[in-house]
Amino acid sequence: MKKVFFTIVLAAISSLIFANVPHDNAVESKSIVLTKSFSKVSVGENLNVEFFNATGGSVKLEGNNSFVNGVSLQVINGTLFISLKGDAKFYKGTVKLPVGNLSEININSDSKISSHEFLKCSNLTVYIADGVHAE
Repeated sequence: MKKVFFTIVLAAISSLIFANVPHDNAVESKSIVLTKSFSKVSVGENLNVEFFNATGGSVKLEGNNSFVNGVSLQVINGTLFISLKGDAKFYKGTVKLPVGNLSEININSDSKISSHEFLKCSNLTVYIADGVHAE
């Protein structure tokens, strides 16, 4: 009788614990056309950003629902600020960003930047903080 009671209590506790953890593994994609122009980018913490050759276009978000809906994009004084809202530990995804008109990229700590091609920019300056992983 004690084993049955213990098993039921353990199952109830486990279900409560796992009910609070987001099970958000479906991959979503969202393209965002920014209405303000920018020539600089500031990448916040805990982000994966992939740069590609293109002029203009849109910013593409790919990842789980928490990531796609948790990325903040703001253009202030010609700088695009990319950051995460809320608890980033459940966010899994990538921001894909064209580099055609950029003059400066500032990457903050604990972020990952990458490109699958040689980036063609005239006069691009990249500032990288400690803890950034670049590929």
